[in-house]
Amino acid sequence: MTIDQLASLFGWMTILNIGFLLLAWLFVWLEWPWITMLVRRVFPLPLERLDEVYLRWLAQYELFIYVFNLVPWMALKIVQAQ
Repeated sequence: MTIDQLASLFGWMTILNIGFLLLAWLFVWLEWPWITMLVRRVFPLPLERLDEVYLRWLAQYELFIYVFNLVPWMALKIVQAQ
């Protein structure tokens, strides 16, 4: 795989993951009752802790996007420019 192909791959991975993150934030922000019901069926959590779990998961997902998608893409772009 060439550097151009890798840069393209990481760029698209970043765009797709940010789109998924925005969609997840939308779900949490709107607090759709059916999502809460579904999550409570899968994970037996009290309703009071559910918001904390949502926000922690979203923060970790955002950090993983930066570390595993955005930073490698930026590094490949720097290498391409040289």
